[in-house]
Amino acid sequence: MSAKAQIEALLALINNAAHQAIAEYDKAGKEVPTLDSVEPHPLDISDDTSGLKKAIRLLEGACEQLCVTLAPPSHTITKRTQNCDWPCIMAVIEARVPDILAGHPGGLHVDELSKKIDIDAGKLSRILRFLAARHCFTEVDADVFSNNRLSLMLHSANPIRDLAYIQLNSNIQASTVLWENLTTQPYTRSHELHDAPLMQALQFKGSYYEWIESQPEKRPTFQRAMVGFGQVAGSRCVFYDYNWDGCKTLCDLGSGVGNFSMPLARLHPEIHVSMLDLPGPMAQARALWAQEYPTAIEEKRVEFIEGDFLRPLSVKDQDIYYVPNCLHNWSDDAALVILENICQAMGSHSRLLVHDSIIRPLTRTPGKRVDIDEAPGPLLPNFGIGSARSHNLDITMLLAFNTSERTLDELKNLATKAGLVMEGVLDMVEMCMLEFRVAA
Repeated sequence: MSAKAQIEALLALINNAAHQAIAEYDKAGKEVPTLDSVEPHPLDISDDTSGLKKAIRLLEGACEQLCVTLAPPSHTITKRTQNCDWPCIMAVIEARVPDILAGHPGGLHVDELSKKIDIDAGKLSRILRFLAARHCFTEVDADVFSNNRLSLMLHSANPIRDLAYIQLNSNIQASTVLWENLTTQPYTRSHELHDAPLMQALQFKGSYYEWIESQPEKRPTFQRAMVGFGQVAGSRCVFYDYNWDGCKTLCDLGSGVGNFSMPLARLHPEIHVSMLDLPGPMAQARALWAQEYPTAIEEKRVEFIEGDFLRPLSVKDQDIYYVPNCLHNWSDDAALVILENICQAMGSHSRLLVHDSIIRPLTRTPGKRVDIDEAPGPLLPNFGIGSARSHNLDITMLLAFNTSERTLDELKNLATKAGLVMEGVLDMVEMCMLEFRVAA
């Protein structure tokens, strides 16, 4: 296909994807919000967003490929190397700028804002203008800024803010030693958690989880960040995209406080939920459920079990074993142990659901069965930048854990070694859910 033909095809994909996205907003009963809006749209807080996410994935991939095709290479490369989003976002998070502007819906002059946060007005205006040019904040008049849809994501009450804070803090520190970590001993060939770039940068002798445990003041931020990640990734799409008929018992492994289990228990009171995690998270889970959903405890529909999925499981013969965003935190050897422990606990009727990000292939193999969505040409088969979050997560895992996101084949191979057989894949755009049974 010629470059001109590719451009025409990309334009058609962009047009179709944009109209698909508009249709999703219309289905929600409210038109597409303007960028300067501060009112949440129903889709902003909806759990069932697979349709919108599919449209945006296609739209982002096609728009980026169109721009890269038409722009001179020097333009694209220098634009990427001059990215200053992260220091500016970090500055407004630390200064709580969105919180202050929330009290000034008409906007606040940078001179007044600078007095409230004790930052030079000239420097502050440049940071805010940089972000406003990217539609985060609105400059309503010269040097007068207000919140908008994007900046409100950085308000201290929003878990997306905590997610951004955690990721920026960790990745910035780890990135400063990445090259050294890749090329010097003892790190270069190591896949141990304690040899991750972040641990090297922090000079901490342990894993990321041990580092978090050593700093109790950071735990609430980390927990809220995980809530934010679930929102961004559309983790709750699983409640609507998976068929829960016939499920009476479920074990949520590495459950934390129950970000998955609590909404599931509300939607499906017929399912008995066993949450399994380390003692610390389980203590927090008991307190949270006692406050927010005591009925489930009173009716004995939820059980809190202290355990470690790296050891044999005490919860046997559940209809479903659910593993959310856990395997990517572990090396192949450790992930295999986790899967083997689950397999040994499963009955013949049991199913394992692995809910995680998948690295999609960048090449097309004629005749090969494809179990997850593949982008139409001339897009890259993985949707290009439309699947950027999985690659961002992959590098984040490298930086913080010395691990990786996996391809579908890599996960299937691990499961096969553990005695499991894949039954199917549910592609939910940001994440996938793989269903396994015990091999005959």
